[in-house]
Amino acid sequence: MTLRPLGRRRALVVALMAVLVAMPPTYALRGALVGLLPTIVAIALAMALRMVTRLQTELPDALLDERQRSRRNERYVDAYRSLAAAVTLPLIGVFFWSIGIAPAELTLRIDMDLVLGTYLALTGFVLTIPAATIAWQEPAI
Repeated sequence: MTLRPLGRRRALVVALMAVLVAMPPTYALRGALVGLLPTIVAIALAMALRMVTRLQTELPDALLDERQRSRRNERYVDAYRSLAAAVTLPLIGVFFWSIGIAPAELTLRIDMDLVLGTYLALTGFVLTIPAATIAWQEPAI
């Protein structure tokens, strides 16, 4: 069974993003030892995603023809726009939360497990967003 058809590539992207989103709460609620499970799953899914996209995001320009290079660069722009939105919007929310718009009885508890899970999830997102964008948008790879 190949993962190259568009539907399977999109399913792989959705699975990877779901695992990355689940990482910070898993680390925060269950600790670092249990948090390793989604981390290992995310690494395996990211490696599969890189193979499915034929490493297009890492290949040097000399190995790609002009059309492939142009499409890859377009996908990079799309990927980093998505990344900017995915990081900026939650940060704006945390900012407004911290200046007192949130009710006083609600508190945000931050411990090192939550910080570690958030860091690993954001790192995974940053490293995989170009390949995920290519896998999601390209009709044929």
